[in-house]
Amino acid sequence: MTVRARLVAQLENKRIDFASPSVEPLLGLLARYVKGWEIIKLLDQFKLPKQMHLVDVGACIGSWGIAMAEHYPDSVVTCIEPYPTNYECLIYNTKNFTNIRTLRAAVSSKKCKINLSLPDISLFEKDHRPIELWNNYGLITAFGEPDREMVEVPAFKLDDLVRNVSVLKLDVEGMELDVLAGAHRILEVDRPVLQIETLGRNQERAGHTSEELDEVVLSYGYELFGTNKVDNYYIHPDNMKRADEDTAD
Repeated sequence: MTVRARLVAQLENKRIDFASPSVEPLLGLLARYVKGWEIIKLLDQFKLPKQMHLVDVGACIGSWGIAMAEHYPDSVVTCIEPYPTNYECLIYNTKNFTNIRTLRAAVSSKKCKINLSLPDISLFEKDHRPIELWNNYGLITAFGEPDREMVEVPAFKLDDLVRNVSVLKLDVEGMELDVLAGAHRILEVDRPVLQIETLGRNQERAGHTSEELDEVVLSYGYELFGTNKVDNYYIHPDNMKRADEDTAD
C-alpha cells in the first residue's frame, strides 16, 4: 500500500514532509502534537513514576505518541490505530523511537469487525466542512458514510490489548463509550490518567451525549481535573499525589 499524499510524515531531522494542495494536514499534525504537550503540562503537577505505560487509542499518525515518548524516555508508549493508511504513516513517523510500539486495530466493547469511513460533512458546522472536504483521515469513524473511504478492520476490547496502563488517551470519533465498555479492568485496577475527546458532534453521531460519557468516567471514581474545547482530563484520586505535597508520614 502506498501512503497517500494528504497524509503527513515527520522526518528524522524534525522537518515536516507532506504533499498536499492545502496546509490542513500540517495543521492536523501540529494540533495533535499540542494535545500531547497539554496533558504533559498537567501530568507534571503530579508525582509520576519514571517508567510508565502510556496508551494512545486512535493514534492516527503518531503525533501524541511522539510527544509522550520524547518527554518520558524511560516509559513505553503504545499507539493503536485501525485505519490502514494512517497506520502506515504511524509506522514511518515512530520508526526511530525505541520506546514506541504500534498496534493496528480498532478498539470496542467486544471482539468484532468494524467498518470505518469518513463522516457526512452535511452534519458538520460550516467552519469544519472545508477540513472534511480535504479528507482529513483523523476524522475516520465507525459512524461514517459507507461510500466514503470505507474499510473493514478488526476490533478488540482494550482490556485484551494492553495492561498496566498509566495514561490513556481516547480520540476515536464517537466510539469513546464503546472503548470504555471494553476497558473495565483498566479503569478499575490500573486507574490511569485519562485524556478523552468529548466533542458533542461525535457523540451525537454515535447516539450519545458528552454528558453520558462524563457520567460513565465519573462512575469509576474519577475526578475531572482539566478540560478544553475538545478534551476532558480525568484522574483517580487514589492513584495520584501532587508533586508539591509533603511525602513525609
